[in-house]
Amino acid sequence: MPRFRKGNSTQHMLVPVELTGQLMPGTIEKTINDLMQQHKNADTEALKESLSDRIKKKARTIEKAEQYYG
Repeated sequence: MPRFRKGNSTQHMLVPVELTGQLMPGTIEKTINDLMQQHKNADTEALKESLSDRIKKKARTIEKAEQYYG
């Protein structure tokens, strides 16, 4: 079970919380967090590859135009 801090209803500001300190290994919460991080990393890598391919294609187009208009 995660370890939560006691709430303070009179608090008027947001306080940053580090969830990694509250997610205990072997719990469903930790497993879900790990799966979400893996999914996020996979999406980021796919986006990087897509952008890299677009940049290479654009560079080839520019090279062809430079050769044509030389």
